[in-house]
Amino acid sequence: MPLDIFQKAVDDLGAFPARPEAMIFAGHGEPLTHPRIDEMIGCAKRRNAAKRVEIVTNGSLLTLELSDRLIQAGLDRLRVSLQGLSAEDYERVCAVKLDFGDFLSNLAYFYRNKQHTDVFIKIMDIALRKPEDAAGFHEVFDPLCHTAAVEYLFPFIEQIDHSAMGGSLSHTKHGEGQARHVHICAMPFYMLVVLPNGDVTGCCSIEPPVIYGNVKEANLFQMWNGETRGRFLRMLIRSRSENPVCAKCAVPDYGMQQGDYLDEYRERLFKLY
Repeated sequence: MPLDIFQKAVDDLGAFPARPEAMIFAGHGEPLTHPRIDEMIGCAKRRNAAKRVEIVTNGSLLTLELSDRLIQAGLDRLRVSLQGLSAEDYERVCAVKLDFGDFLSNLAYFYRNKQHTDVFIKIMDIALRKPEDAAGFHEVFDPLCHTAAVEYLFPFIEQIDHSAMGGSLSHTKHGEGQARHVHICAMPFYMLVVLPNGDVTGCCSIEPPVIYGNVKEANLFQMWNGETRGRFLRMLIRSRSENPVCAKCAVPDYGMQQGDYLDEYRERLFKLY
C-alpha cells in the first residue's frame, strides 16, 4: 500500500463521530514486508486514528532493528501466528528455511523491550503434530508474550487445501459446541477494509464481496454511510446467499464472536437499514 493511500484513509477517519476500536494491519499479505510499516504505525498513533493499532504477522521478519522501530512508533498490539514449532515445521508448511533460534531470540527481544505493546502468540491446532505438543508450545512461548493460545482451525480461506496439511476440520469448536450456521454475517456491520490499492470493502475475504469505492476518490465516512454499503447490508439481512462470495464464505458459521449473532434481530435491522 502506498503511503499516500494510507495517510488518506487515516485522514478520513477524522470524520467519524467516534474513533474505531482498532486499526489492524492484516489480511492481504505479511505486514512486516512493508518497508515503511513503522511510519504507518507512527502516523496512526500520532493522529489518534484508533483506540488500538495492531499488526498480525508470522513474525519471521521481526528483526531487532524493526522491533525497536515498531516499539518507538507506539504499536499497541503484536499478534504473531506461528506456522510450527521448529525449523522443520516451517520448511514443511511454508517451504521457508527459518533459523528457529534467531526467531525465538527476536520475539524475546521484542517482549523484553516493549513499552505498552501487548504481545499475543498463537498456533493453530493443525500445526501440532501430537497432543502433547501443546504443552511444549506453552513452555517455549509463554515467557515471550502476554498471552499464548492454541486456536482451532476453521475453513476461512477457500483457496487453502486443509487436507494437504494433514489435519481435519471435524473437531473444530465454536465456543462450547460445533460450528453454528447463521444467515447474517456481522462483520460488514462494524468493519471497513482498505485494500492495498485503496479499494474499500466490508470484510477481510480474499475475494471482496463488494467494493464500496476507492479511498483515493471518496471519503471513508461517505462510503460507510453510502448507498452501496447500505444495499450490501440489506442483502445480508435478507440472505447472504444472494452474494456469490458471501454464499460460500465459512466465517459466519465458524468465526463469529459473542455479540455477533444478528439473525434474531432481522426485523429491527430492516427498519434501521
